[in-house]
Amino acid sequence: MARWSPLLGLVVLATCLSTSLVGADIGGVSSLEIADLSPVKSKTAPKHAPFTVVEKGASTVSICLMKPNPSGKLQQIVNELQLCIEQSTGAKLPIIEGKIVEPAIVIGDCEPAAKLGLVGKSMPSEGYEILSSENSIYIVGNDESAGEGTPCDGTAWGVTDFNERFVGTRWYWALAQDGRSIRKQASISIPPMWYSDAPAFHNRNYWPENFHPQVLFLRNTMSWPQQLRVHHPDEWTRDADFIKNRPEIFQMNPDGSRDHSMYCYSNPKTLATFMEQIDAHYAGTKAASFVVGDTITVSPRDIGIGCRCPDCVKLYDEKGGNLGSASPILVNFVTRLSAEVEKKHKNKSILMLAYMNYTRAPKGAKLPKNVFVEVCGMNGIANYKEPAIFAEDQAPIDDWISANGNKVQEWQYSCWPADRVQAPYQYPHVLQEFYRHNRDKSVGCFINSGVENEWERFHVTFYAWLKLLWNPEFPVDAAIDEYCKRMYGPAAATVRQIVQIQCDGWEKSRWPNGRLTPKAVYELSFPKASLDKLRELLAKAKTEAAPDALASKRLAFFSSIFQAGFDEYATVIEGTGVLPMSGFKVAKSPVIDGKLDDEQWKIAEPVFLKKYDEYGTKKQIEVSYPTEVKAVYTLDGITFGFKMTEPSPETIKRKITTNNHGLTYWDDCIELFLDSTGKNEGQFVQMLSNANGAIQVINAGHGTAKPEDIISKSALGDKMWSMEIYVPYKVLAPAARGGTGTKWTIQITRNRMSDSDTNKDRPRENQKLNARFGGFNANPADFTTLNFRE
Repeated sequence: MARWSPLLGLVVLATCLSTSLVGADIGGVSSLEIADLSPVKSKTAPKHAPFTVVEKGASTVSICLMKPNPSGKLQQIVNELQLCIEQSTGAKLPIIEGKIVEPAIVIGDCEPAAKLGLVGKSMPSEGYEILSSENSIYIVGNDESAGEGTPCDGTAWGVTDFNERFVGTRWYWALAQDGRSIRKQASISIPPMWYSDAPAFHNRNYWPENFHPQVLFLRNTMSWPQQLRVHHPDEWTRDADFIKNRPEIFQMNPDGSRDHSMYCYSNPKTLATFMEQIDAHYAGTKAASFVVGDTITVSPRDIGIGCRCPDCVKLYDEKGGNLGSASPILVNFVTRLSAEVEKKHKNKSILMLAYMNYTRAPKGAKLPKNVFVEVCGMNGIANYKEPAIFAEDQAPIDDWISANGNKVQEWQYSCWPADRVQAPYQYPHVLQEFYRHNRDKSVGCFINSGVENEWERFHVTFYAWLKLLWNPEFPVDAAIDEYCKRMYGPAAATVRQIVQIQCDGWEKSRWPNGRLTPKAVYELSFPKASLDKLRELLAKAKTEAAPDALASKRLAFFSSIFQAGFDEYATVIEGTGVLPMSGFKVAKSPVIDGKLDDEQWKIAEPVFLKKYDEYGTKKQIEVSYPTEVKAVYTLDGITFGFKMTEPSPETIKRKITTNNHGLTYWDDCIELFLDSTGKNEGQFVQMLSNANGAIQVINAGHGTAKPEDIISKSALGDKMWSMEIYVPYKVLAPAARGGTGTKWTIQITRNRMSDSDTNKDRPRENQKLNARFGGFNANPADFTTLNFRE
């Protein structure tokens, strides 16, 4: 049920009672248009005759922009209003800057508006008010910035609301692809009214916005005073002077050497270096990359913290797991930094990113009042439809708030799990539940997109997401109803059924153990019956839309994403196109020297890795640098052998020398994902090894493997290099074994780096045993079967 404000009722009543107020063809401001918008706060409306903007395609009204030196954002939004009125009614209203020529739509602070009680700076941040008079409509908002780099665009948002509410415009996806919907009407006449609105959340920041201009009209922005400079400072890692003369600021390896890819947050010199740059920044002598206005960022680089210096080791929490082991280290640092900043730079804030192995707050953590936290939703917000996942990502929000009472910011990933499952899902109600729950806890979020075709796949969800960040009481279902009617004409009812299946299949299904796996998605969320129904409805919609060229074009855009899900179902459930491999039983394991010259390897059948054609066919194709993989096993463990084509094997990257290093993947390396249950339910052991034999292990709910349990050796050859990796069963699941009839679920990858950064003719290449759907190497949809044979 859509929520109505008294104002909306007034507008609808006027529409229903007097056809002279609106266009005869559509009815101007209809109840349906209002039902799909968020409620606003009405104030006592003035008494006057209705204000006519356009009558039967003609108008004498001007758009008067009163804001001096308007921002590019406001100018674009005013131009959009002019365009939409013209496309709606045929009347092009002139835009006049700096003066009022009545009758007018007056935009921005001005003396006449102030006399009527509209003063932007007295309104809530980003808020606006819209007031009618006999000869004008006034749109005034709060444009007062909260600080450096924090735009405040209340006036602009007032204009977009007017465009939506009275012109009848909606922006569902890219404008160039017919994603804008404008109601056709001969006249626009507005009854007396006065209303206001302001956002619930001030961080509504979809990225990358440059590729999606429609998000501007959905009020995409970040107006909160604490601005994050993610993964900064990072320039010290490349500074020869710092590396030579400040070695102690860098993370310590187990052997005592320094790792220049990460900082040591316990060493006093690191704190002193931060303060030197902060002092210089506020003195105006040298800008610090991690300072924006009054906010100082503490955001480690895009890897986990693993410093092995004595001070960090004391703080490191082995029981904290992948999301909390390093949190005490960072809390200790920001607490000390806070004290120093407070001494020298009053009223400055520290913004800490909670991410990787410092996402969760330490038990009972306390933070100074000038420290704020931006929390990463590490499970992907779409997966919050699972109660256990929702609770797991909600806990860090609540715990960080408990640390000092400050609201948090969020960093949410729309690209997870979009990068690893192609099912046609939508999740707007999941978002609504989350933002209703966190209205008083969060200031909003940065939406980390980046997966290709996300707006084609999720525009229904993204449209709702930005609307919910403005007001979590946004009427989601009414908005979907209106979206279908506007965009698909005669096929509207059928498309509405399709969207409902997309929402219900995802939002109402529950997966075993709350784990995302392709098997769970295609057995429970979108089983064969659901996909068959979607195929049927898509065909029906195509036939229905055929007489309407624009509806057909929009339907083609909407329906373009479904085939990928149908194909993935066939692969995951029916096994179509899957490349399995076999492990062969031998009396004893080969000698692990990296050479693959033992007799045992002669009986093993090779398979060859593929790659995903990201910029071309979007399918699995042959690689440029072939990789041959074999496997043999004994009663104790399994050995994988690799022969890798490489034009200049002496150039392979092998920088990392220590275990469990976060940058192992950025060397030439092999990666194994081993699920010895064979169920592919999201539990596996992930192992990486570079040519130095440096091992990184991640146990994703399966096993207890440590780097020292794995044996890896490599050897260079003629235009190739090779590697052998031995994995004992005992470090996997308790029941892990090899033998006839046993099946594991696996993925094997090679990251070819070598001279790719200096030789454009030899590009980097990510190879996989199966590479049908792209995304992260950990995408379970690309996992396959390892058959044990004798």
